[in-house]
Amino acid sequence: MASTTTTTTAAMISALLLLATAATFTEAQGGGSNAPSCASKLIPCASYISNTSVTPPASCCDPIKEAVRTELPCLCNLYNTPGLLASFGINVTQAVALTTRCGISADTSSCSRGN
Repeated sequence: MASTTTTTTAAMISALLLLATAATFTEAQGGGSNAPSCASKLIPCASYISNTSVTPPASCCDPIKEAVRTELPCLCNLYNTPGLLASFGINVTQAVALTTRCGISADTSSCSRGN
């Protein structure tokens, strides 16, 4: 079950990373943020989503591990929102790759769209 939970989170983490980055940008522009609470924890990973040649540091991976463990429903909500990943230029493969590089096994079956 842990590996299933982790894979699901991988895809959502990528979405959250960019969502958190976008939320931060929006706040800096003077607007509000509609980002879910779990998204802000993922900001440290934004620069590692497409940079596959660098191993993400603990400052990126530890919040992902924490989010997988304690905020999976929040992550699943982001994952199950149609077009969310794509709207930030992220695909599931990138998300899974990031979690794998952080030593987190990923399985998106934990976030079935029917749940």
